[in-house]
Amino acid sequence: MGTRKHTAGLLGLALLLAGPAFAGPPELDAAIDAYLEKDYSEIALIRRYADAGEADALAIIGQAYLYGMGYARDQDLGVTYLTRAAEAGDWPAAVQLSRIYAYGDAGQVKDEAKSAEFAVLAAKLGDPAGPRRLSQMPRDLVIAAGGGAYLSPAPVDAAPAPVQTTAPEPAAPSGESTILARARAGSPDAARLLARFCLRQNQCPSTRAEAHDLLVAAARKDPSAATTLGAIYRDGVWGGTPQMVAAAQWIGYAFELGLESAQYMLEDLPRDAVREAGKEHILIQLEARDRVAVAAAASSHPSGAAPPPGQLAASLADAIFDRAPTPDPVPLASGQRFAILADTPLSPHGDAAASCLLVIEKELDTGRSELAETALLQAAANAYRSLVNDPTRNGGLDRDAVTMAVISHEFALRQRPSSAPTALDCRRNYVPLLAAASGDKP
Repeated sequence: MGTRKHTAGLLGLALLLAGPAFAGPPELDAAIDAYLEKDYSEIALIRRYADAGEADALAIIGQAYLYGMGYARDQDLGVTYLTRAAEAGDWPAAVQLSRIYAYGDAGQVKDEAKSAEFAVLAAKLGDPAGPRRLSQMPRDLVIAAGGGAYLSPAPVDAAPAPVQTTAPEPAAPSGESTILARARAGSPDAARLLARFCLRQNQCPSTRAEAHDLLVAAARKDPSAATTLGAIYRDGVWGGTPQMVAAAQWIGYAFELGLESAQYMLEDLPRDAVREAGKEHILIQLEARDRVAVAAAASSHPSGAAPPPGQLAASLADAIFDRAPTPDPVPLASGQRFAILADTPLSPHGDAAASCLLVIEKELDTGRSELAETALLQAAANAYRSLVNDPTRNGGLDRDAVTMAVISHEFALRQRPSSAPTALDCRRNYVPLLAAASGDKP
């Protein structure tokens, strides 16, 4: 549920289709993966971890109640679980709650002060768009919520307090002594959460130095802890100034431990810092992988030869070289014509879903709020992802074929973005489009 670049390359699309990555107990990871594929058979296990305070599990149960996915819909209970997830350190849950209260959605009363409180919490927990998000809110509400340090220029009374090395540190939130004990016992998740509270919020049950050292120890064996440490160095949370080389070392190490989504954090760092950290080979390998995939698709479609109808490589090559004309819109039962980016072996409604999935994920990545709140866009994205991956509705394609087809849409979006449906249309029409797709046959 963290920030992802879904259109940064071929690997990014595979991650987009697979959904977000979680780093927790293996059985919880497996249960969450199944849930994201609409298999709710392990929701009781997720609930047990949620009731034990596991942030990822709390967020999933919150979504389950909020949207009626696995449980009967209960928006108040969904908001309750999302609140617990945010308090346990899940910044995307805090962002979602901020949007809910900003718009008065999910059965909640509109409350701008509460919206600001959750936006500040999200920023403190590591929301990369937090400062920009807070800058768009009423300044007095952000300051009242304790987020004045994120505003620029910051008022004198909102400047961040200097790090104290000898004076006692502020008391920790309720339950953080348990987090400290778990971190000392070697739990990487607890070390990450401790670092968020202590290093980012300066609320420490012991000392900042211990929180840092426990995170370093966890980062040596846990890739998610390594990315957390890298982000702390990147943001200047430890040491007072950004340490880009150290950030690149740890984020690159997370990738080497198997966390492929770390590539996006690494790509965001200055190339010189990545090179000095000795991790530039990762970026070179990823760039080469993309080139090989593109070349392989293009080589299956010799120049000048008419592509055999329905061939995956041909549709991808057409998208890469912009040879295919803008496809006809997909008609809906309402009579509306729904724009799509590419005509691929996906069913017509599958192409519409793939186009919308990319458009919505791009909108979510920008963090803009004027079209709709994030929760509604995310619900639409989840529905479109489900359609694209469902062989009974996508034209009978397996996972690899779906990935190739969606890549065609990505290239088309890069080359002619004006032909894409809008995020607003995609959000408004996913219910009728999914209903229409129920008649698609493989």
